[in-house]
Amino acid sequence: MADEDAKRPVLHVVVVGFHHQRGSEVEYSLPPLIQGEGNKSSKIPVEWKTLPFMAMPDGAHNHDSETTYFHLPSLIKTPNSCKQNTLFCVSCCRKIETKELKNKTEDITRHTVQKSVCVISKFPLYGYIQAKLEVATKVYFEERDFSQVAILEELYKNLNSSLSPEIMTDSLLHVGLSPLQLIIQFRQRVLMLFKLLLLEKKVIFYGYHVMNACSQVLSLVSLLPRVLVNGLGQAALTEQSNYCYQDHESDPLYPAHLNDNQLNTDQYGFPLAIFTKNSVFHPYLSLQQMDVLKDPKVDSFVVVVSNALYRQQRPICDVMVDLESGTIEVHQQDLQDVLALSTADLRFTDYIVQHVTGHDENETSETDEEEMENFNSGFISCWKKTHNYAIWNDKKHVGIDELRSGHPFQGQVGLNDLKIRLSYAYHDVAAKSMQTEQGRKLGQAVAQTGRAVGGAFSTARSFVTSWLSDIAKDQKQIQEQPSDSDQSAETRDVCETRDDVTRDLTSTEDKESPGSTVIHDKVSDGNQSEGSRDLKDTYDERTRDLSDTQGTESGDTRVAETGIKDHVD
Repeated sequence: MADEDAKRPVLHVVVVGFHHQRGSEVEYSLPPLIQGEGNKSSKIPVEWKTLPFMAMPDGAHNHDSETTYFHLPSLIKTPNSCKQNTLFCVSCCRKIETKELKNKTEDITRHTVQKSVCVISKFPLYGYIQAKLEVATKVYFEERDFSQVAILEELYKNLNSSLSPEIMTDSLLHVGLSPLQLIIQFRQRVLMLFKLLLLEKKVIFYGYHVMNACSQVLSLVSLLPRVLVNGLGQAALTEQSNYCYQDHESDPLYPAHLNDNQLNTDQYGFPLAIFTKNSVFHPYLSLQQMDVLKDPKVDSFVVVVSNALYRQQRPICDVMVDLESGTIEVHQQDLQDVLALSTADLRFTDYIVQHVTGHDENETSETDEEEMENFNSGFISCWKKTHNYAIWNDKKHVGIDELRSGHPFQGQVGLNDLKIRLSYAYHDVAAKSMQTEQGRKLGQAVAQTGRAVGGAFSTARSFVTSWLSDIAKDQKQIQEQPSDSDQSAETRDVCETRDDVTRDLTSTEDKESPGSTVIHDKVSDGNQSEGSRDLKDTYDERTRDLSDTQGTESGDTRVAETGIKDHVD
């Protein structure tokens, strides 16, 4: 029986319920979690003691439905091996009004009943399994009788007959995973999150909505080449002598990634050995598993949590990422410097953001110079100290020679780079300030002035171009220019017209009133001649035109000067 279990891609389908006195517990499992026990036994293996809490995530009672992705260590053991594999779990949680149930048991005392249906699989087909599980869970609840488990039996048979190593393709591995939301939320800073994976740091991702949080972090991890194919085999465990792994030769369903030297890498050396050697990854972690992060055997971790109590555990992590507000809290100054994005990095991320958001991309220049500074030399130095780099660098990868070296967006710094960096700084400040009421107001102000910033840069660019052109002119030619050369042709025409009208107006009124030498401001229209009124109206109109013209020119100049000053500062 054990040999047959080892060959199944789906090991169990489990139902977890919430008891008003005992909390979350297993109510049904197919086949039983412990051999010899019944399907309705609540007993679970000690290595899986947190299964009910991950299948029924923190805060699930606040939602009508919720989905969780999480990992468990494998229980399959062989005498000739000392390695263990990761199992990939998907859980769909729903609730129903008690009054709608056909079959009510004595332990149902609340007005709603909440349960989760969980699939434990050997394949990291999170989205693919979730799509099938969600439908089965909906049908299970629509029966309104939880003793009717025919749909769960059908789900178990269907998944085992349809899943095989041959379907482990990118198209199925990435079902339900997309970095789109992550990019929209963090924009250029998404590259900082990616770098954190390479640096093997202790990172906690907090998200109130578990499904969104799990999907976003899995999407981030999936950006590491081939990591979903066979790079998560040791992601749920640390090096412990009492745990044993099953040899891949006795399990044809599972890829060969038993240890660092057995990773099934491609010609480029991927996947990187990031989640190995006491570096764990959990797409969801319950509050009951906080001790996992405090374990001295754990050197690094990437975990997703939904309980707000984790946000108070700053000392146990290097970085705290809030997926709800989009903030990234780096607790070490030297790590902040390492994660700083270079100009080439900002060009690259801006190119991605512009394509994702549908805006036109900015033109970039390229050069053949190969400088580590384009990647942030501090980041490169820090990465070279990691375990995954040591494993990758220990072998020769023939495919690397075929790739063009250097940053894809390296080049000389221009005004457009300053615009990108300022935009990056604005979004970073706005994200960090959203945690307070004053900060939220600042964030709204920043969002409203975003377009004005772009306009100021365009004006500044035009002003600088004109300014440099004027400097290039011959000094003698500049000195020969009339004193009013800084006025535009339109301004000079208006001034000349104003003077002519003034003279004509004065002359006309002198003729009409020979004895008068002063023109009073408060003269009624009835006391003026028709010709005088026409000339005065023309004078007022031209004066307004002059004021508008001068005001526009001075306003543009102030905008340009302000923009340039900001860049210089």
